[in-house]
Amino acid sequence: MPVGDEPATVSGKKSRNCYYDICILLRRCARYCTGEYCRLQEHYDAAFFAHKSARTRLRLPSDNSDEPITRRVGQCPEFYATHNTMSAVIRIGTSGFSYKEWLGGFYPEKLPGTKMLAHYATRLPTVEINYTFRAMPKREMLDKWAAQTPEHFRFALKAPQRITHFQKLKQVDNLVGHFAEVASAMASRLGPALFQLPPNFRRDVPLLRDFLAMLHGRLRPAFEFRDQSWFDDSVLEALREGGAALCIAESETIASPVEVTAPFVYLRLRNEDYSPDETRQWAERISRMAVESSEIYIFFKHETSAPDRAFRLRELLPGAL
Repeated sequence: MPVGDEPATVSGKKSRNCYYDICILLRRCARYCTGEYCRLQEHYDAAFFAHKSARTRLRLPSDNSDEPITRRVGQCPEFYATHNTMSAVIRIGTSGFSYKEWLGGFYPEKLPGTKMLAHYATRLPTVEINYTFRAMPKREMLDKWAAQTPEHFRFALKAPQRITHFQKLKQVDNLVGHFAEVASAMASRLGPALFQLPPNFRRDVPLLRDFLAMLHGRLRPAFEFRDQSWFDDSVLEALREGGAALCIAESETIASPVEVTAPFVYLRLRNEDYSPDETRQWAERISRMAVESSEIYIFFKHETSAPDRAFRLRELLPGAL
């Protein structure tokens, strides 16, 4: 069929032209981009447009100004879900959000602590919560946090240490049940749950299988193993069968295999710094994993420069939220 014989569509219905469709879609994404426009990256042209000559700088139909679109369309979740050539929704964030050291940089200098989460959620689409590791959270607190974030935002909760460190996954049915019930207060804002095992906890595949069976789908678990004995095919097989993700972790002391074992992927990048080449290498790995997964979560260590690292990686992953 010659180019231009068939009008482009967004929702399965024919429309006047691809330009009109994209503008309508941008309006549907407006709640994520209030006060800002979006730049349509050339990377997407072939996938999104029926016409090879389609423009990559757009105006909304009612906009008569000369102001170009300046924010990436890929940061609009609805646009991403409809048009991204990779299958995964990619969210990049940091471990924690409440850091006074970020004032005057990532946060405005005099921003109150009570407004940090809401501000964070305007710039990054996910956060890993370490508070839940130290103490069992309360529903009221999680509900309050969820209410401060937009619909596309996700919280990754670190499982309480009573489960992973004190009981070491044994006889924890009631604890896990309570944790899952409390976490459900976040509703659609709830992302995966991270089960971080202690460094001296050696491989025990039967115990892992029993724990996964006990979870019975109540949470989406990711497991961070900090003993090399766990990096074994029998563990990866157990995770795949249980629908659990291997936490792909990198630090100064240990690095896990880069393996996809669940529909979602969970990464913790904990080195003190990442060079441009190292960041590019991770972007390439993540792009490959995005083909075989539905969601990818990446968290940088809570250094002062962590948000900047997240932004740099996002620039290399067109379509990441």
